[in-house]
Amino acid sequence: MRLLLIEDDRPTMLLLRRAFEKRGHEVSVHESAESGWQAIQREWFPAAFLDINLPGKSGLDMARQIRALPDGERCYILVGTAETGPQILKKILEAGADDYIAKPFQPSELNVRLAVAEKRVAEIASLREAQRELTFLASHDPLTRLWNRRELIPAIERTAQAGMVSGEATVLVMDLDHFKDVNDFCGHQAGDRLLVAIAGVFKSVLPPSAWIIRYGGDEFVAVLPGVGPGKAVDLAESIIGRVNAITHKDDPEAIRIGASVGIAEIVQGVSPEEILKRADAACYRAKSQGKNRAEVFIEFDTQLLRSQRKRRAYSGKNGPEPSL
Repeated sequence: MRLLLIEDDRPTMLLLRRAFEKRGHEVSVHESAESGWQAIQREWFPAAFLDINLPGKSGLDMARQIRALPDGERCYILVGTAETGPQILKKILEAGADDYIAKPFQPSELNVRLAVAEKRVAEIASLREAQRELTFLASHDPLTRLWNRRELIPAIERTAQAGMVSGEATVLVMDLDHFKDVNDFCGHQAGDRLLVAIAGVFKSVLPPSAWIIRYGGDEFVAVLPGVGPGKAVDLAESIIGRVNAITHKDDPEAIRIGASVGIAEIVQGVSPEEILKRADAACYRAKSQGKNRAEVFIEFDTQLLRSQRKRRAYSGKNGPEPSL
């Protein structure tokens, strides 16, 4: 790890620096609290060693400043002091330091203190990573790392609001053809690898502004700001072509993967749920007309919507929330 060392006594500073570097750490050395504070404004340090007596500002004041930073609790602070006893220890801990070590430093004690610091920094980093992952998974699919279905309606709403200024936008719904065969004949691990590959296809074809969502199973949705139906068809055909090119080393001859895509324009005054139904209806039409193709929903195509609703009722899937 990279350590912040603030020590104004040069022999002591050299001793500490050698001890830290011997344990494989990189050290940013400063002789005053002011210089050390400027350094921590520029970059983050997971651990800091502070001399208690520094020019201009004490190490305890420095500890308080570090703790007051937005991520200050993540820094492990070790204070060096020539004073010992309950009172000085109380002051050090109240200032926010994690531990202290008495001067003159004994190599064995210093190594013990550093080992404790290293373990604690690793624990903090692990906890931080777990928290980041939990936050990520609240809005993303754990397998493909795409946005999850909870983000779909908000994405359409945000895109519709932006469209009042920037113009056209579309929703693209894709359903894989023959995906069940991959799971049945090649196993679910092969199916998972395919879904990850499909996510890569979407990311490589669609513009960075797109919201790419794994809706569930083998169903994907993309919300495309600034992309009209014509351009959306071009993008869909490119996605279909790349999906067709994916082969399965498990059983490349038996299963040919395809994709059916439905496209609907985001229109002011039409609810996100209705727009999603329209794209889903167009996807159903693509499947019913031979699969492995893209279809655009034409406004007022009520016959298509009725057919879709009958299909949903027959399959038992119709309900308050649209299902792809």
